[in-house]
Amino acid sequence: MNGQISPEAIHRCCADIFPEGVVITDEFIKCLRPEGLKAAFRAKVKETHPDKIKTDIAVDSAELFRKTVEAYETLLPIISNKHNNVNPSQVPASNFNKSEKFELYHEGDIPKIKLRFSQFLYYKGVVSWSQCISSLTWQRCNRPLFGKIAMDKGWLSIVTAGRIISMAKAGEKFGETAERLRVLTSKQVLLILGNQSSYRAAVGTYFVENGIFTEDVLKAYLREFYFHNFKYGNSSARSN
Repeated sequence: MNGQISPEAIHRCCADIFPEGVVITDEFIKCLRPEGLKAAFRAKVKETHPDKIKTDIAVDSAELFRKTVEAYETLLPIISNKHNNVNPSQVPASNFNKSEKFELYHEGDIPKIKLRFSQFLYYKGVVSWSQCISSLTWQRCNRPLFGKIAMDKGWLSIVTAGRIISMAKAGEKFGETAERLRVLTSKQVLLILGNQSSYRAAVGTYFVENGIFTEDVLKAYLREFYFHNFKYGNSSARSN
């Protein structure tokens, strides 16, 4: 069944949308109708609606929202086809109705607070919530590694960096492990974290490279963004 969606994947998508108390079975999926799926999706989206976020957007906190949207976009064409006598497990993975792709755009005023540039674009209605989060994920992926910065400064060797990685506890960050092992001081860890922040790629590049808007349009949005943060922020605006 190459290129097809498995029954297990359908079950996982349902679990991502419906409340924990709902038992997902083959019979449940068989009886599920598009309107029921849409109602459950709307309820789930309200739990992680981005307009509830009034400060910096945390990428990790958006994962549930992204997962819910992806599950909905996967399930909707399957459930719709099911009522046209198509076996759900035989629906090709490429057989999605693009017009049903979910994109959440902000409607309303821009919050009168200091914002990151991606947030500003989202609240302005220029980019969708998923595009906003994708830009921040791109930025994080392009950030130089903690260990690489430490080695560039001559504070770690490749061997020591490997030792730190091998001795890290579950959920422990590289810098935390290095400090616990007394390989780096707390001051060195803070300096490296500061360097990581200053090295962040300008997020506007993401939108230009992906054809969301041109460089000239980016410059115009940046001017609006700087003015917004100058007016409502207590410190300098951030374009990252």
